[in-house]
Amino acid sequence: MATLWDWTINKVEQRICDGSWDLFVLSRLISPCISECSLMIPGVFLLIFGTLRLRTVEENVWDGEEAKRVLPFSYRVQQRIVSTLAVMAVLFVLYSYGEHPQGAYPPWLLTFSLAVQFLAWTLCHKLIRLDALWSGKGSLGGVPLLLPLFYLINALVETIKLVSTVSYSSSWRTIASLSFVLVVDYILSAVSCVLCFALLFISLFAPRRGFQDQLPNANPEETASVMSLLSFSWLNPLFLIGYRRQLNPQDLFTLSKPLQNENVLQLLSSKWKQRGMDKPNTLLSALYFSFWPQFWSAALLKLVEDLSVFAGPVLLQKIVSYVTLVQRTGATETQLLGFLYAFLIFLITMISCLAAQQGNFIVQKLYMCVTGGLGGMIYQKGLRLSNESRMRMTSGHIMTLVSSDAEKVAFYAHFFDLWDAPLKVLVSIGFLVFEVGWLATAAGFAVILTMIPINSFVVKKLGDMRHQLLHNTDERVRLITEILQAIKIIKINAWEKDFRKKMNSVRDEELRHARNYMALNFVNAFMFTVNPVLASVTCFIVYALLSPVLDVGRAFAALALFNNCRVPLNYLPSAIGDWMQAKVAVGRIEEFMSQPELKGREGLTYQMTEENRDWIEKFSSGVVFDHCSFSWYDATFRNALESQVGTSRKKEEETPLLLKTEPLTRSPRKKANYSGTEDKNDLIAIRDITMRVENGSLVAVVGSVGSGKTSVLMSVLGELAQLQGNALVHGRIAYAAQNPFIQHGTIRENILFGREYEPSRYKEALRVSALLPDLKELAAGDQTMLGIKGAGLSGGQKQRVSIARAVYADADIYVLDDILSAVDAQVATNIWDECIISFLKNKARVIAMNQINFIPGVDYVLLLDSGNVIWKGTPEEFADSQLELAKFLISDDISDADSASEALESYLSGGREDSMAEDAQQWNHENGDIILLEEEQGEIETEEEAKPSILFQEEERHSGSIPATVYLTYLLAYGGKLVLCALVFGFGFDVFSMMATDWWMGIWFSGRIQPDPGMKFYMSIYILIAFINAVVVLGRNVGVALGGLRSARELHAKLFSSIIRAPQRFFDTTPVGRIVNRFSKDQEVVDTMLPFSLAEFAKSVFQLAFIFLLIAFSTPPIVIPLIALLLLYYPIQNYYRHTFRELTRLEAVARSFVYSHFTESLDGAATVRAYDAQERFHKELSNRIDRRFRALFCTGVAEKWLEVRLNFLGTSVLFLSAVFAVADASKINPALVGLSLSYALSITGILTWNVRQFAALEGQMIAVQRQLQFADIPSEALPVIHSCRPPPYWPSEGAIVVDNLVVRYSENDPPVLKGISCRIRPREKVGIVGRTGAGKSSFFSVLLRLVEPSGGRIMIDGIDIATIGLYDLRSRLAVIAQEPVLFKGTIRSNMDPFGYFSDADLWEALRRVHMKETITKLPLGLDAEVSEDGSNFSAGQRQLICVGRALLRRSKILLMDEATAAVDFQTDAMIQSMLRDEFAELTVLSIAHRLEDIITFDRVIVFDKGQIVEFDTPARLLEDPYTLFHSMVESTGTATGRHLKRLAKDKKAT
Repeated sequence: MATLWDWTINKVEQRICDGSWDLFVLSRLISPCISECSLMIPGVFLLIFGTLRLRTVEENVWDGEEAKRVLPFSYRVQQRIVSTLAVMAVLFVLYSYGEHPQGAYPPWLLTFSLAVQFLAWTLCHKLIRLDALWSGKGSLGGVPLLLPLFYLINALVETIKLVSTVSYSSSWRTIASLSFVLVVDYILSAVSCVLCFALLFISLFAPRRGFQDQLPNANPEETASVMSLLSFSWLNPLFLIGYRRQLNPQDLFTLSKPLQNENVLQLLSSKWKQRGMDKPNTLLSALYFSFWPQFWSAALLKLVEDLSVFAGPVLLQKIVSYVTLVQRTGATETQLLGFLYAFLIFLITMISCLAAQQGNFIVQKLYMCVTGGLGGMIYQKGLRLSNESRMRMTSGHIMTLVSSDAEKVAFYAHFFDLWDAPLKVLVSIGFLVFEVGWLATAAGFAVILTMIPINSFVVKKLGDMRHQLLHNTDERVRLITEILQAIKIIKINAWEKDFRKKMNSVRDEELRHARNYMALNFVNAFMFTVNPVLASVTCFIVYALLSPVLDVGRAFAALALFNNCRVPLNYLPSAIGDWMQAKVAVGRIEEFMSQPELKGREGLTYQMTEENRDWIEKFSSGVVFDHCSFSWYDATFRNALESQVGTSRKKEEETPLLLKTEPLTRSPRKKANYSGTEDKNDLIAIRDITMRVENGSLVAVVGSVGSGKTSVLMSVLGELAQLQGNALVHGRIAYAAQNPFIQHGTIRENILFGREYEPSRYKEALRVSALLPDLKELAAGDQTMLGIKGAGLSGGQKQRVSIARAVYADADIYVLDDILSAVDAQVATNIWDECIISFLKNKARVIAMNQINFIPGVDYVLLLDSGNVIWKGTPEEFADSQLELAKFLISDDISDADSASEALESYLSGGREDSMAEDAQQWNHENGDIILLEEEQGEIETEEEAKPSILFQEEERHSGSIPATVYLTYLLAYGGKLVLCALVFGFGFDVFSMMATDWWMGIWFSGRIQPDPGMKFYMSIYILIAFINAVVVLGRNVGVALGGLRSARELHAKLFSSIIRAPQRFFDTTPVGRIVNRFSKDQEVVDTMLPFSLAEFAKSVFQLAFIFLLIAFSTPPIVIPLIALLLLYYPIQNYYRHTFRELTRLEAVARSFVYSHFTESLDGAATVRAYDAQERFHKELSNRIDRRFRALFCTGVAEKWLEVRLNFLGTSVLFLSAVFAVADASKINPALVGLSLSYALSITGILTWNVRQFAALEGQMIAVQRQLQFADIPSEALPVIHSCRPPPYWPSEGAIVVDNLVVRYSENDPPVLKGISCRIRPREKVGIVGRTGAGKSSFFSVLLRLVEPSGGRIMIDGIDIATIGLYDLRSRLAVIAQEPVLFKGTIRSNMDPFGYFSDADLWEALRRVHMKETITKLPLGLDAEVSEDGSNFSAGQRQLICVGRALLRRSKILLMDEATAAVDFQTDAMIQSMLRDEFAELTVLSIAHRLEDIITFDRVIVFDKGQIVEFDTPARLLEDPYTLFHSMVESTGTATGRHLKRLAKDKKAT
């Protein structure tokens, strides 16, 4: 058979060359017997691959119900045609058992052919139905080409058979005279040929609509025709929408089921679990066995692409040789062969394009599956990590696993580059040996191989430099993040200038590494460009020296082959490096997935005995700890830690009582120390705790800062490992953390927390959490959209949202962690009475708190110190005890006049003064219009359709093209117009000199110069041009690198200067993440990516221009069709860019939502676990991943849609160039033909590269646009006004005069301060109180000029603060903010960020705030490490450090904004004593929720609704029962209220 086909091909070529071409020359060489045998080829093909498809797919799609349904029309037509063809095959065999004029059909051949054809058509009939079932269900594979290929092969075979039959008889009369069998053979062949082509047409162009119902925004890929799939035309509707208007997320297609994250995660998890997640080197095998069909499909298509690429140079050599032959001999008889070469180069190039795009499409789907699957698994694991694991695996590390490592694994999971590059090189070597000989090939590749080690070294060095650059970038981003998170602290301390210097230092170091990185990167690009030139120069010189006859066709074919080798050779070292990085990423992910997990409440154990079996079985809900010890470390450390657990403890008898009432004695091992902290080196958090909390009981956990209160609550939640004892926690838990977990979403969504909305329960939750007045202040009520971490709400409002969430959960056990510290006294009392005492009275409640005035309302008290329960008992016993902390509960007056027991009994029995009851009724009455929302049709409870209101400014989403001013601003920052002109000239001359090198080679090899100047002349000019090209490339790259860095420096400096001087209102209405994004991702684009994209785009523009000019010059007739193709090029790329730009923006927005949900969940993991919401959060993550991948999927398909069309245009240019070259072969220069065709071969890639680079450039210029947007925001007033500077020692007295002050946050907002006036005397201590939103913090803000007044003025020591600079004002005031902000660094750097004070000053400040002993115990003292956000210190300790930092300033005026809310009562009392005794010469203004803090102040300002309603001494305000201050004091409770009155009276007496 092989000999027959070889002979046939030789005959064809001979007939073509002889010019005796005949239409039936091929068919005359094929006998009917051979044609009959060929009919089995498509049958065998289908039986092999169809059976494989049937086995792998049928069980996944076959549905009994669907099997009974009627097929869609196109499938029914195909089945009927197939049935007809099967019957025709049987009929033909029945009539074929006869004599043929030229011989006989062997019976065995007919029988075997019948069997094969019948089985094949039967299988085809079944596969048609299978395709109908598969359609609409999605696939990770490519185009369903099995049946179309079967139809195509059948059609070709039937055509050959038909032509063969006709060739043996010249007319119908001859056929009829021979035999009836031959007539039947002819008729059936003709009908079969027509039917096969009809099947082919239907299978290619008919939509594949199966049994699935069409869903809204369904993925059209699932039902698109085969031709639509090949050309990606199914994306046309989305392109049309994107061209007409701005795309929205709702316009994107839904993902098919195999791509949906839930399904991918289930598949990957099952495969990985089968191989053992805790075993090393199992991730890659799990990925392979999850997606192996797609791996091999993509690999096969990649192989087709690689092999078809090499047909271009071979056919190029044939065409150039043909043109040379025509010019030398003048013979045009072989012109048909030249046209055949032109058609083949078009056909093979298009096959290569389609194979490449379909393979890339499969790889894109694999990337999405692997990225989403690994991200989901890492997320699930992150929510289950043990505390010990979380200490090692920080949130930043986990985010890196998701954002970087998972993507690296997904990108290189197919490892095509590792075998693709060597394959291309080996095939190229083979063709080069054939074209120019092995010596010339060896010489050229010797140059390339010599450069490989250099290139590998450069790539390795680039990796190291990139790592260092990323480290510098991380440091800069960390710094800017800390600056933005602490921007208010920075402003009120006037640290802008110092932080600008610090940022400049970090930025300079980053740019230094960036300069080195970009320089080396451009050197690498230079080597990438010059390497094939040097190789080709060496190869051609050797070829010229060795070959007596120079063939220009072979030369240009070799040049094209060298160009084919350039990318794989240069990319191979980088691919190996990237693969190694992917392997490292695999190891990091496997290490993370093998980390110990938190056992949770399931890890708590209680040993059941016969004595306790009955009550345990009856135990419905609650908490029981029996001599338990807990650790933040895993319980696997039990043996190592047992020595640290006290063994001398006395067993207590089991009791059915709530809790034993006898108090514990102090631990002899550790002395109680309320100002101390728990030992950080001690692995045990809680020792030997015994407590029992059942339904209806309320247990309070109290103690000093760092005593272990939160650790007890975490033990209840199962967050700590049980080391010993018996622990039982039964029932659903609701948890309110000290730092509330608030998600980005509406207030209602945060309260419901995934539960169904029940109006009555929801209304009660709002009422008892005191949220109704706050919701009334918001335009959209509970539909108000919150920022990340609840940005937009005050600390107290966030805490109350957390409380409302817990109440709405209707749990059995309530775990409350210091929830009253963030709210004022009146709201705290309301929450305590209405929520904790009343509404939750039937629940088991455990609360950690610092407000000991509420202790009389609890059932039991646990007092902790350094993780030890040093006392426990009832409130009555606590009041009678001699504990120092108990002194803060009952005042001296109560001790003298009434017994402590009577006071407590009065409180517990509900006895309150009438004024308190009246106040409570008044509070409810004032807010009655909110509570009775049903009557007013309010939106909070009843209107489900209320549109969310946003407390933040929505980020402006730019639409349309990037304005020219953005490009101009960036380019002018390169160095001016002269530098730009030089760079443009460099790009043009680079392309020109590169083409001149190849053109001179053509002149040399074609011998156009006569007389022959000699080889040395040609060689010298050739080397000179190549050297000039190399120098120009190097100079251009250096210019682009330096100019890009200069632009990046200017943009960053302008952006940072604008941000650091932005008004506080900007930061209040703009999420931090939005600003950080400008400094992180956007700045990275500007620093390292934008210069390369700009250079590549400019180079591709010049390449296209010169190639088109060259083609037009070499073959002038092509000008008109070339213009027509260029006219098509612009609308295609313009049509593409509109949609691609919007898709890129949508994907970026969706990606940020994925990452924000990830970080939110990790930050609030304890809350998520407490509410058993892990599954819901994972589903939410999967939904967000799917939303991101919807945009990413369409973005990838859009790229392939463009590349298919641009490949068609480029291949058309190549085809037309070849056709016109063949048609006009006698008149054109073979060198120009070779040069134009060699570049035309690459025009497809250059066209695609040009559009992709322009799209990338436009996308990256968005980063510049976004930076310029924030670089032009309004600024604060000047830091220093030189013409109006205060005296050096101002303020010297501390007198403050406020005159008719009016403040608005914006021009359209109502005033928050409404014409207030007051006069504060020097050295006066003034307390500021009022309900949330009354204007207290706004008064401080305008005093510091964080907000500029709309009217009135503030005078400090006779100077209007509006007339001086902000630095002169803020640097002269000392401020202690409400939120304790610590920077990552050391104690020293946090106390004194810029080295202004001595160590003695720092230790003295720490002594004053009672932190000296704690810091002294740390190994490094002042140089002890402070983690990010100060997370290694408790909230109270952070606040004390901040107080000490403020005391260092030694200002005459001290402003305190809830400075002691997070510390215990004793520490608070010490700080207040320090303020009274050591700061008597200071003017102090203090905003306080604890009335104890300001009751002994000189005077009190009471704010209400933006006005000062009361301003007098505490004693005088308390004398009037109608004052608001009096009602606030009364709301604290009878005992505490009388205590406060006594303190005020004593202050008045002194």
